[in-house]
Amino acid sequence: MTLSIWKARPLTLERMVSRRFLVTESAAFDALPSAMDELLSARGLYFPLKDIQPESDPGESILHLIARGETERAVSLGKANINNQVAVHSPVFFTGYFEALVLSGQPEEAIRIGEMAIHLKEVTPQLIVGLRRLEKDLGHPGRARSVLYRGLAELPDSEVLWSYIIEDQVRRNNSREALRLAALFMKKHPGKKISGRMSGAIYSAYVFSDEGTAADQWGEEHNIMKSKGAQTGLAKHAILFRLLQKGHYEDVVLLARKWILKGETRADIFQDLMIAEGALNEPISEARTARNAIASGQSNPWILNRLSDLAARGY
Repeated sequence: MTLSIWKARPLTLERMVSRRFLVTESAAFDALPSAMDELLSARGLYFPLKDIQPESDPGESILHLIARGETERAVSLGKANINNQVAVHSPVFFTGYFEALVLSGQPEEAIRIGEMAIHLKEVTPQLIVGLRRLEKDLGHPGRARSVLYRGLAELPDSEVLWSYIIEDQVRRNNSREALRLAALFMKKHPGKKISGRMSGAIYSAYVFSDEGTAADQWGEEHNIMKSKGAQTGLAKHAILFRLLQKGHYEDVVLLARKWILKGETRADIFQDLMIAEGALNEPISEARTARNAIASGQSNPWILNRLSDLAARGY
């Protein structure tokens, strides 16, 4: 399911959100409020499209065409300008052309244009995040990681890119390095208010560095439990993991089930839920959670092994 926000004057697509649900219609219906919340937040499918005026330059014209749903015209305009030796190829142009290619189902050409933008040093944070997401969706995690680091080399003050890199380090079990990078960012930007995705990334780094007290203090100071901008999939896993460490199993069950119902189908969220259900001696629920994880394509070896044990006991 994809939801979008449009402005009427001028007709402009501001943001899109895509959600994948477990199979039932009721689950999809129940997940609508969360999708609407995300739609109204700072996050989108690849990145938000700004409210732009047409005809100011090719890049903005491309974005305007996308906003009007004229993706093929946007692609044609991008192609005409990319082959024009005298055209101005600005960061906005590459960002718009890249998005048009993604929306028109041309991922390989979108990657080529994104790489060209990096080579020419004509990038935006939105383009880097979009290219990283596209490479990841195509099953190229190494390339996705490379895009982030090359993007940060061109945009060293981008908090968005710093936050993605900190998350990447946490996911690779390098949480200490993630904390070092977070400290480096804050040193380079003294007094800067940390919010949104960055605050969730740093919280996750504290949790998975076994610095529980520091994680609790950071989470309270930055309102992690209520800040939807900070609650990425990784941050949600960190929240649940920290609650498990504290033995708050009922809270884990309530939060994990709510997030899964709203479309957060990540293997680690299912695993956190199963651990809590196991601690509460709920084997039937635990087995059901494992099967839901498998059905959603988000299982892992731990989930498969645990389900095998439960099935052997008749669950």
